[in-house]
Amino acid sequence: MRTAARLAPLLIALAPLRLAAQTPPSLGSEFPVNTYTTNSQAGPSMASAPDGSFVVVWTGDSEDGSDFGIFGQRFDAAGQPAGAEFRVNSYTTGYQWFPDVGSDGAGNFVVVWEGVGAGSTSSSDYNIYVRRYNAAGTPLGSDFTANTFTGGGLLGAAVAVASAGNFVVTWTSHNEVNDYDVFG
Repeated sequence: MRTAARLAPLLIALAPLRLAAQTPPSLGSEFPVNTYTTNSQAGPSMASAPDGSFVVVWTGDSEDGSDFGIFGQRFDAAGQPAGAEFRVNSYTTGYQWFPDVGSDGAGNFVVVWEGVGAGSTSSSDYNIYVRRYNAAGTPLGSDFTANTFTGGGLLGAAVAVASAGNFVVTWTSHNEVNDYDVFG
């Protein structure tokens, strides 16, 4: 017992060194992701591919011409932009915000977000939207709704993408069954 009591101050003194030794080194300095800098750009989400490339998506204020939109930028494994910044949402009236992104084993990616779309009946009638892209950043079709329930607030879109490309989208639905429930 005395040995443990005598070692306690030494262990406490060494604890910060142990934590510091486990902190991974930075792989580079910080860099801007978005090139459009008018108004606010916020709420990023990122997904990486097995080859080290990655994509970042975020909400941009007024960049799509109406309120908020969803934008992205692809990067190569060295952190250099791969192509130009791009708009994800095709419907640009009203709010499109709070994106999430996932990537498969080939670098293809899926972006999800909540927004007011063509089928919305009011400015608070949010749907969950999905848009798929190949690894080169080319859209694989138009964006589409993940939800079938309309007439309530759907929020908190999240996506998980398997290495083979299968994906699942989840969200919170307000007043569909109870006050708030999770759907997918």
